[in-house]
Amino acid sequence: MASSQHYVATSYVYDQQRDSFLLILHKKLGKWLPPGGHLDDGELPHLGALRELLEETGLRGTIVGLLPTPDVDTPSTPQLYTPFCVLAETIPANSNEEEHIHIDFIYVVEIDSTEPLFLLASEVDGARWISSEEIADLETFENVQRVCRAISALNRAHVDD
Repeated sequence: MASSQHYVATSYVYDQQRDSFLLILHKKLGKWLPPGGHLDDGELPHLGALRELLEETGLRGTIVGLLPTPDVDTPSTPQLYTPFCVLAETIPANSNEEEHIHIDFIYVVEIDSTEPLFLLASEVDGARWISSEEIADLETFENVQRVCRAISALNRAHVDD
């Protein structure tokens, strides 16, 4: 078991009409991933996901609720955005850090696709829209493929209703 946990948040940028995801080519890992990263101290997960999206792509996003969520908001206890899912991702040890766990708050996000991309060159080698059909053959992690498939399946179920 990994000795420490880090809290991270991820934006799966999704175009419901085109059934496509905006993924970035992560410079250090050499894989296609959704924008995301570590939360700042005291940062709420949904705000961290949107901040990472803005930092890595220059795009502002809006969180989309694909799943029904109860409204339990009160004046003294605000309700936060519900993640699409939360994952515990084991991050292998490397020369800079020991093996650890990323507790990853996953959000589905929409953007204005007419806005220009401004990629963070220190972390990102490229970005492109990838259709849900292409995800299976993409150089990425299995959990990214599974989350994309789940988002796409939910969207198709809503369209078919």
